[in-house]
This record gives sequence, structure tokens and C-alpha cells, in this order.
Amino acid sequence: MQPIATDEKRMGRINRRTLRIAYALTTAVGVALHELAHKWFAEERGLAVTEVTYFQLGEPAGYVRHETPDSYRSLLAVSLAPFLVNSSVGVAAFVAANWLRYTTDFSEPSLPVWGGFTVCLWLGAACCLHAFPSRTDIGNGVDELRARFAGAGLPSLQSSLATTAARHWSLWLLVAPIRAIIAVLQMAWFSIRHLGALLTLPLLVVMSFCSRTRRYGSHVIYTGLVFWVATVVVSRYAPLVSGLLA
Repeated sequence: MQPIATDEKRMGRINRRTLRIAYALTTAVGVALHELAHKWFAEERGLAVTEVTYFQLGEPAGYVRHETPDSYRSLLAVSLAPFLVNSSVGVAAFVAANWLRYTTDFSEPSLPVWGGFTVCLWLGAACCLHAFPSRTDIGNGVDELRARFAGAGLPSLQSSLATTAARHWSLWLLVAPIRAIIAVLQMAWFSIRHLGALLTLPLLVVMSFCSRTRRYGSHVIYTGLVFWVATVVVSRYAPLVSGLLA
């Protein structure tokens, strides 16, 4: 019986690998657009791009190597570029698919109509499924924020207080409130100096959550949400636009 169980496990691994390859090949255009967005925005910010792989079977599915940005704004732009570009193309493709669905008679077989509808659905899904920034992209932004916060003021005083508190627990009781006050002042000073960077923190948190939950299908949920929004928009405005064009 053991060889049968082993064969079943082997077949299961082969089937999963086949599905992963099929998914990768089917949505390769989304990966390519993801990396192209990185490259576009890196060059737009004046960063030298040294290597680009638009698609490959394996991990990562694609990547772009470029010089390190010298500003947080450039880093954020390059990191979040795929979300903006892939989502925009995905929305446009889903709107086009729904426009065909609401303005065309699908009861009669028509290769151009059905072909266009299928291509739009495929393009929208492929782009949205790969819209989320990678964990590396998000990590770069978070690391930059941490570095800026660490340099926002009084790091040497914080370090000396920590050394003092480590000598005895009674000193810790005395030092802890002082460190808390310094942390609040540090946060306030950081907010004044880097207000723009601070305002992007919620966006980084959301993108980080979406990227970390891909294994649970967050990218699929996002794709379905984009398609639903496109469907609602087209169903509401298609009659109006058709009337204006008539």
C-alpha cells in the first residue's frame, strides 16, 4: 500500500506544479506590466536600471534592478507604480468587457464580439491579479520610514537612557516615563519634518496587508472587486452614453 500512497503524493505535487505553471503562463502579461511599471517609474525618477526580467517561471516571476533612490518620494513612486499601472489597465479592460456586454447582442455568434469580450476579461484579470507590490517593494518603503524616524531626533539620548535603565530595575522605573516623553516628542518632530511621508503610512499598511495575504487570495478578491466596480459603473452609465451617441 505504501507505493500507492507515494504515487498519489507524487501525482498531487505534479498537479499542483502544473496548475502553478498554467496560472503563471496565463497571467504572464500582468507580471510583465508589473515589472514594466517599475522600470518606467525608475527611469522617470532618473534612476539607472541595470537589469530587467519581465517574466520567468519560478520565484520571483519577474524583477527590475535599479540604483537606490535618493528620496523617499522616488522610492515610494517606484515601489507602488505597479499597483497604479496594473489597476488602471485592469479597470479599463473590465470596463471595455462590460461595455460590450451591455451594448452588444450576444445571442448571435460573433467571433469579434466574443473574442474582444474574452480578451478584455483576460487582460483585466491578469493585470489586477499582479497589481499588488511585492513584500520587498513594501519593505523598502517601511525601512526608509524607520530610518527617517530613527533620525528624527535625540537618538543618542535614547541610547544613553536605555543603558542606564539596564543597570537596575529601579532605574528602569525612573527612565521609562522619560523615554516615553522623548518618543512622543520624536514623533511630533518627525511629523513636522516628514509630514508627506507620514501621510503615506496608511497606504503602506494597506499594501503590506494585501501583499502578505496573497496566499489567502487577497489578489483574487481585489480582482473581483475591480470587476464588480466596473460592472456597476457601466450598468449605470451605459444607457446614458448610448443615448448621447445615438
